[in-house]
Amino acid sequence: MLSKKGKNTFGFTLIELLLVVAIIGILSSLAVVNLNQARAKARDAKRLSDIGQVRKALEVYYGTYGHYPNPECRDLAAIGGCNSIIYTGVGEPSWIPDLKNDLNIDIPDDPINNAQNLNDYDDYSGVPYIYLFTRHGARSADYDNYYYLIFRLEASAQIDTCNNNPWGSGWSCIGGGDVPPDPDA
Repeated sequence: MLSKKGKNTFGFTLIELLLVVAIIGILSSLAVVNLNQARAKARDAKRLSDIGQVRKALEVYYGTYGHYPNPECRDLAAIGGCNSIIYTGVGEPSWIPDLKNDLNIDIPDDPINNAQNLNDYDDYSGVPYIYLFTRHGARSADYDNYYYLIFRLEASAQIDTCNNNPWGSGWSCIGGGDVPPDPDA
């Protein structure tokens, strides 16, 4: 039981208060770090879901038109070659316009679709999602109609199913269609 004898003995000393404040500060900084990691993982899950949605839309387009969407390669004959890159940017309504225009399919944007996010992509400035299409003139006639979806993950390990992704480390790549086999395999 507390008693009062001449001098005030109630309350905490300054050192005790500073110690409590320091402990609370350390705990809150750890919580913020964990929260940021959880948010980054959630954005990665959204990116993977978005890429899965785009792959399904590309296959619907292929089933409807017999080729993958590409404004630059759409009417090429079966000879020659065509490579094209279509990518997202801030404020663009659709980064694969044929899916929007021909099938009225909304194509998702990167979860952080703002100018700061675009400046963080150092290898290929300003590009969160990339659609790379190739038809005819590929490594072999057997692999003449394929695409790569290239993107970045923040907190998860990068994915590469594109046979030695040409975009380098720090990028994920998922291929579709008649993707050529890995030449190094």
